[in-house]
This record gives sequence, C-alpha cells and structure tokens, in this order.
Amino acid sequence: MLPLISFYLISAVALSVYPKFVCIYLYCSPGVHTFIRIFMSVFLGLILRLALFKALKKAIQQKLLSSLSSAYETSKAEILIEILIWLLIGLSIQFLTKNTLYPHLRYKLFLGCFAFSIFGGTLTYLLNMQYITNTMITSNTSYPNYASFKSSFSDRVAKLLLINIITIIIVIVCMLWLNITRIHLSNIQLSDKLYLGFFKELSYGIVIMVIMILIISKIFARHVKSVLQTQISAMESIVSGRLDLRIPILTDDELGLIASRTNEMIKGLREKDICQRRFGMYLTPEISELILKGGVNPSGQIMEATILFCDLRGYSQFAEKKSPVEVVQFLNQYFTNMEEIIRSNGGIVLQFIGDEIEAVFGAPKPLDEHADKALGCAISMRKRLMEMNKNRIENGEEPVYHGIGIHSGKVLAGSIGSPTRKSYAMVGDTVNLASRLQELNKEFGTDIIISRETKLLLKGTYPLKALGEVKIKGREQSVEIYAVL
Repeated sequence: MLPLISFYLISAVALSVYPKFVCIYLYCSPGVHTFIRIFMSVFLGLILRLALFKALKKAIQQKLLSSLSSAYETSKAEILIEILIWLLIGLSIQFLTKNTLYPHLRYKLFLGCFAFSIFGGTLTYLLNMQYITNTMITSNTSYPNYASFKSSFSDRVAKLLLINIITIIIVIVCMLWLNITRIHLSNIQLSDKLYLGFFKELSYGIVIMVIMILIISKIFARHVKSVLQTQISAMESIVSGRLDLRIPILTDDELGLIASRTNEMIKGLREKDICQRRFGMYLTPEISELILKGGVNPSGQIMEATILFCDLRGYSQFAEKKSPVEVVQFLNQYFTNMEEIIRSNGGIVLQFIGDEIEAVFGAPKPLDEHADKALGCAISMRKRLMEMNKNRIENGEEPVYHGIGIHSGKVLAGSIGSPTRKSYAMVGDTVNLASRLQELNKEFGTDIIISRETKLLLKGTYPLKALGEVKIKGREQSVEIYAVL
C-alpha cells in the first residue's frame, strides 16, 4: 500500500506544481486555488483507490486459494480500475479548472494524468505480482510442474518497457503539438526565453517520467529478487541433503520453468537416494556407490588387501533348538554388532553367507596398514562376542562362539556372475586361504588364526603363538600360521 500512496502523492505534487511554476511562459500564472483544486482531485482519486485496495486484495487472495488463473484475472481488473481512476482524475481537473486555466494547459494536465494512468497500471501490475508471490510463499501454494513456460519473462519485461516508452513519446509529442498550436493561435513571438521555457517544460516532464520508470524498475527488480531468493533458499536446503523439499513454482515464465525442471531433478535424486539406501542394505555403501557410479572395472582390479572370514561355531545345533524367527533375530543382532566393528576399523563386509561373514580391508579403496586394521578388528570382535555371551548367560541362554581366519595378499576385485546377474566379490587364492584358516580354528581350538603373510605386514605388537606349518586342502605348499592369544 505504501508504494501506491507514495506514487499518488508524487503525482499530485507534479501535476499541481506544473501550471504554477513550470508552464508559465505561455500562460498567466494561476493562483493558489488552482494548485489546491488539482491536488485535491488527485487526493480524492487516492481515497477512492484505497477504498478499493483492501477489497481487491481480499478478492485476489480468495481467488488464489482456488485458482491461480482466477487470481490473475482479478489482478487485471484492478489494473483497469487504476487506469480508469486516473482518467477520472484528469476529467475532474478539466472540470474544476475550466475557469482558471487555458484549454491547452488543461489538455497538458490531462496528458499528465494519462501518463500517470499507464505508470499506475504498471505499478499495480507489479505490486499484484509481488502480492501474489508473497501469498503463495506464505500459504505454501505453487504452480504444478510444467514442461514449457506459458509466458516469457523477457517478453513481459519488453512489454512493460515498450508500453512506458510509448507513453513517454506520446506525451512529449502531444506537449510539443499543444505548444505549437498555442503559439500559432496566440501569435506569440519566438524568443530565447520561449525556447528556454520549451526546454524547461520538456525536461520537467521527462524527469518525472524517468523517476516513475525508476520506481517501477525497482519494484520489478524486488519482485524478481523475492522469487529467486525463495528458489535459491530451497536449492541450498536441497544441496545440504533435504531431498524432501520442493522448489516453489511462483511464476509461469522461465523462472517457473527452471523451478519445475529442478523439481523433476530433485525427484530423480530422491528416487536415486532411495534406491541407493535400499541398495546399501544389501551391499555396503562403498560398494553400492562404486557400482552406481559405474566405477567397477569389468575385467576386475588386482589389489593388495587383507581378507577376514568369521564363522559361528555350533550354528546347526543352535538353529535346531530355536524357531526360525528366533534364529533370524539372533543372526541380525550378531551381524549388526560384528559389522559395526568391521566398519569402525576401516573394513567392508562383502557378504553374509549363512552364519559366516566375509570382510575385506584395503579394497575397493586402498587402506594403510590393512593387516593391522584386520587383526585389530578380529580382537574387537572377540571382545564384543564375550559381552554378548555375558548377556546371553544372564538371560539363561547358551553362549555362542566363532572362529576368525585372516590372510593378506593380492585379490581380484570385480563383478562376478552372468550378464543378467552379478555380484561384487573378491576372488583369488588369498580369499580361499582366509576361508581355510577360519576352519582351522576347530582343529587347533583357537578363535583367531592369521597367516605368516599377514604377520609380516603387521606394524603393531600383538600376542601371537606360532602353530607351525600346516597342509591346506587344495594347496601344494604348506602354510605357516599363528594364533592370536
């Protein structure tokens, strides 16, 4: 409302001052009563406009809740009312000053009212756009997504500029024509003073119009800024991970199309995020991310890594005594505890096979001191199982035990399987030997066994006991192994 009041007051002063101080070189200087009559005509127009302001804004708001197009139609009606009010102001000035001003001067004042009607209509249009945008933001209303914009932002700006420029040209041309007519009819002699008066009058009109255009431009820029700030604010939240948000579509032009396309992108990102999170429930995040990004070499990748196998002891007997639901509950609890320790030590769970865990340290991403990480993980897994057993015994349940085998060496990391079904896996002798070492715990009555290759890579000091060389099924050479005390 404040921009509208300011506009009317500036217009009232501009029109009132014009015949008294600007255009006196062709006419007699009018009295103060003429100034008051012109000012009061604009002031009464302002009162009429303010009386309609609240009613029209309420109508726009009600239409906005049901239909955006209806709100814009009501907005167009307000623009027409603004123009009509200014034309009525111009006519009232003609009537009130018919006995105090020359006809040519009254016509110039009507031209001024015509110019202000166009400026006022433009101002009303921009204020309504801003009001509708703010209402949409506060009420969380938005256009639906659309594939192409209905109206061009650049065309809209061009039309506003063109209308106002044409108005300025019309007013200037008409003012010159009225001056020439006045000189011709009154037989006024041309002089330097007359030319200076012409220049003064035209300069005054142009300055007023430029001021109006600057005001309109500022309000237009503020409207665009509010739309962009709202969209940028939503984008910043989305960048930070808020994929549940939607960028409000506040216009039906290119800005709205950008928001619409961005919402489609967000939808795709949200679906990808859901897919990745669900995918991550079956594969570790590192591997699922690698697969989704297409970072898996079809031929595989040879890497230096440490493989850890962990297998529950007496699982078959345990499963016989429990219902399937109880077995699954126990395995989920056990795997959750062990997987947490593996991840905290930099390892990655490759797969759960029945009651067995296969983990890798140093692949698919290289890991410094992967042998130390794997052995530290195994020791922590032992401690965590002891805590679990303590709770089980307190609850009247039997304790459970597991065996862990660790071996270091080269592994081939890649996608294994058929063209229609694949799994990410580590293959090679290193993997096979780690699995065999895990099984040797039964024979030696231990719970953690590592190979000589892993021991040589260790940088820390650990309580180890040499178990000598053992023959491994499927291997010609014996393997030197160690138990972790």
